[in-house]
Amino acid sequence: MKSYVILVQILYMQNKKSIKRQVFLLTLSFIISLTILFYFWVFQNDFSQKINVYVMILALAYIAIELLKKNLFKQISSWNRIYYIGLFAVIAPIVFENKMPLETLKWINHIGLFFLIIPLMFEASILIKSKKK
Repeated sequence: MKSYVILVQILYMQNKKSIKRQVFLLTLSFIISLTILFYFWVFQNDFSQKINVYVMILALAYIAIELLKKNLFKQISSWNRIYYIGLFAVIAPIVFENKMPLETLKWINHIGLFFLIIPLMFEASILIKSKKK
């Protein structure tokens, strides 16, 4: 816990570096979300296989970045919470494996994963508007 507090204090230090940090975290979360999206769209066509552990680690990294952004940058709006729908889409094949038809699970998963990317697009547009000012 102390290392988390030290990390937050280091990231708070200078305001000019704040935009660079925000761009870095935004880019990192965008890469992670695209990786998760492509995994499910390309490699996981049938949910008879178990989901790769690395995908779950990427989902946890995405959550950690979102929590870090929430603590560092206070201007993030409430629409940023819609990434929970995307996280549900990642977990849905595990939770509802034998309880839903395969096509319904695919639909929930493939459509729901876009909710990991939508908040990042909103955030990027706000960041671009703030840089223009």
